Amino acid sequence: MLNKIAYVDMDNILIDFPRAFDNIFSLMEPLEGAIEPFNYLSKR
Repeated sequence: MLNKIAYVDMDNILIDFPRAFDNIFSLMEPLEGAIEPFNYLSKR
């Protein structure tokens, strides 16, 4: 079986990118409801 790779755009998909300008990038906040679908997809 071949491993498949899915690329996910994080800007305003997983993280609140506009608010990141006020914070250090390592402190970016995830968008509400974004983490659960990402975890689901990453296991498939």
